[in-house]
Amino acid sequence: MDNEHTPKRLQGLWEKLFPGQIPDAFASAEALLKDELELEGEKLIVVRLGHTDCDETTALWVPSTGLLVASDAVYGNTHPYLGESGTLESRLAWIAALDKLAALNPSVVVGGHSDPDSSSGPDAIRETRTYLEDFNRTAESQTAENIYSHMMELYPARLNPGSLWAGVVKLG
Repeated sequence: MDNEHTPKRLQGLWEKLFPGQIPDAFASAEALLKDELELEGEKLIVVRLGHTDCDETTALWVPSTGLLVASDAVYGNTHPYLGESGTLESRLAWIAALDKLAALNPSVVVGGHSDPDSSSGPDAIRETRTYLEDFNRTAESQTAENIYSHMMELYPARLNPGSLWAGVVKLG
């Protein structure tokens, strides 16, 4: 998380996207000592996922209610950001993380980037997985423009096509 707060990162990305809106000071999250918390009598379990749209992604699982806060592992009807998942290996790791989440059998899934009108059920996990599988097939020996065009043909209704473009141009 601290790498997001470096002056180079702030000036190179965030200040350009949000001019005059970036605070001078940041508070970074502190590492948990254990992967289980209690809140108002409910057990909350941290699920370590490894790589999804970035390294060291975690999710939060509430077994008593079936709630899964899937963070950036799950995208609900938005194009996933693949800029930090430029290799097949990294995208396969993301798919493995999605399988880990699906195995929890959640009833409600809150994705990190989601269209408010998209599903908040377990199908959001499957839809993200299918998108990544389609991307993997499309990314084989194609140009950024071709990958982008093909994914837009497959997923024309997904929000944030800029995220797709930002990812494909990083593929090289």
